[in-house]
Amino acid sequence: MIMEQIKIKYSQAFKNACDKYYGNYETIASYGTNQAKDVFLGDKNNQVCRFCGRKKGEVTFKKEAHALSNLIGNDRLFSYYECDDCNGNRFSKYESEFSNYMKLLHCLSQVKGKRGIPSYKSRKDDFTRVDIKDFISVLQKEDETAIAHLDKKNKVIHFKGKRTYTPVNVYKCLLKMALTVMPDSELPEVTNAMDFLMDRKNIKGQLFVGYRQYGGIPPFPTPVTMLFKRKDERVDENVPLYMFLLAYGNFAFQFQIPFCPADKFLFGKEISMPYIPTIADTINPQRLKGLDFSSSEKVIKEEYGIDMTFEGMKRNWWVTIKYVLQHPWDSLKRLLTNNL
Repeated sequence: MIMEQIKIKYSQAFKNACDKYYGNYETIASYGTNQAKDVFLGDKNNQVCRFCGRKKGEVTFKKEAHALSNLIGNDRLFSYYECDDCNGNRFSKYESEFSNYMKLLHCLSQVKGKRGIPSYKSRKDDFTRVDIKDFISVLQKEDETAIAHLDKKNKVIHFKGKRTYTPVNVYKCLLKMALTVMPDSELPEVTNAMDFLMDRKNIKGQLFVGYRQYGGIPPFPTPVTMLFKRKDERVDENVPLYMFLLAYGNFAFQFQIPFCPADKFLFGKEISMPYIPTIADTINPQRLKGLDFSSSEKVIKEEYGIDMTFEGMKRNWWVTIKYVLQHPWDSLKRLLTNNL
């Protein structure tokens, strides 16, 4: 049997991005979540919580501790070094904030969380609901709170939602995942980041995250994560010590591990966030969007959205959408009984 070799084309821009990035960084951790069996980080026979420092006996380790949040589809990568107290009382709060921040995007991009693809529901004072089963179901009032706007001429559906979240807590959800996959040997370098995560120190600083959102078929069907460390001999002098990448579905987040003592020489210097190329950027690298999560002030009902294009529309699908838009309350009853 002759196996035909698959050739992948790479743009020159992608090659240049790889040369630049890997000229500055080496990979120190890399995990996928598409394996057949569960993977556990740490030692089950010597359980000490990486985050609070307490041992088995002082705290319990009975819950499954996801190394990457199950909100983004991780059901394979876990750790033995996260206690039930940190898991349930602290990190669950951060995950809820991240869920609030991404819910409409996760729903429409069909990111499967703990209970499947999440529904998007508005707050009580402006009822809206979006569900995805075999089709997109939209329940809404036909007023200024409407979430879905169909542009049949240009074959686009404009979705607009609202989200309430605390920026620094969204950031801490991402940071917790980065510190979970950090190798043991590197932990002494990130004690400030760990203290910041656990509120042991009131450390202030700019918390920027680079964000990419890809269209079309999700390039990352299951979550992947990578952690990088700055090389001693590198192309660019002024780059952070550690960079973290989290990619899943149609989304990719990247940021530096903050507050590292080894980065003190960067203070007062102009630096730019290193661009981490992914397999989704091979032909046309996506530009980073900078997100500032520095604030501890709650953001209330921030508007955000996403546009979805389509090639064609089946008549029965259009009738369903039209019925939903015109009869939201009856449609909710039908949806709940699977008769829509």
